[in-house]
Amino acid sequence: MKQHPPSAADSECQLKVVQAFHYKGDMHRELCDRFGVVGFDGYGGSEHGMSIILPPSASHMIGMGSIGVPAPYREVKIVDEGGAEVPRGSVGELWVAGRGIVLGYYKRPQANAASFSTRWFRTGDLVRQDADGYYYFVGRLKEMIKRSGENVAAREVEAALLELSDVIRAAVVPVPDELRSEEVKAYVQLTDGRGPADLTPEQIFAHCRERLASFKVPRYLAYVDGFPLNDSGRVLKSALFDPSGGDMRKGAFDRVDGVWR
Repeated sequence: MKQHPPSAADSECQLKVVQAFHYKGDMHRELCDRFGVVGFDGYGGSEHGMSIILPPSASHMIGMGSIGVPAPYREVKIVDEGGAEVPRGSVGELWVAGRGIVLGYYKRPQANAASFSTRWFRTGDLVRQDADGYYYFVGRLKEMIKRSGENVAAREVEAALLELSDVIRAAVVPVPDELRSEEVKAYVQLTDGRGPADLTPEQIFAHCRERLASFKVPRYLAYVDGFPLNDSGRVLKSALFDPSGGDMRKGAFDRVDGVWR
C-alpha cells in the first residue's frame, strides 16, 4: 500500500480480512476503503502468542488506534511499578495469563524472575484501557526500541547522552512511526541554569553521531526541567507517555525535518 499508488485494480483484491498491525488512524481507514477489506489490529508476543485482538466485527473501531480486547483463553491486566492494577484510563504495564504461554526462558533464571509473577507474564509493554474496554498500545517499558527492524537499546543511547557534561539525566523512549514502526525520542535534563541555547539540539545530535550507529541517533529531542523518579532514583518512563495517546512528538525538536513539533 505504501509503495504503489491507488488504482482501479485495488477494488478487485481477493482478500477479505487483513491483520493490519501498526496501521493506525488514517492509514487503517485507507487500507479498508482502498482494498475493500476488513483490517483489524492486535497485540501479541513470542512468549504469549496473540493476547489482544480487535474483532473484525468491531468496524466502528477502524482508525481509532485500538489493539482490541483480550483474545480467547487470555487474561490481561494493567499494573503499576509495584504490580497493583491501575485505574481504567491510566497507563501501565500489561501482564498476561492463560493457556499456551511459555513456561520460561531456558537456563535464564534472572530473566524468568524478571518476566514472571506467579501465573502472570510481564510483557514489558505499556498499554491503557478506555471506558468501553478497548485496549491501546502506548509504548515499551522494555529497554529496546524497534526501528525499521533494527534494535535500538535505550540504555546505549542514554549512556551516550550522559557523556555530555551539561546532561545530568536522560531517558530514551520509542515514538510510533508510520514508516519505521518506531522512532527514537530522547529526553534530557540539563544542569541548573542551562537550556537549549547553551546545549543545542544540533550539538547533541552531532555528539550522538560520533558515538552511535546512524539508526540509533534520536530523531526527536525534548528538554525537561526534571523527571519523575521511583524510590531507587530511576526515571519512571511510564510517566513520559500520554495516557490519552496524544502525539509523542509534540514539544520536541525533529532532527529530520529540522523543526520544533
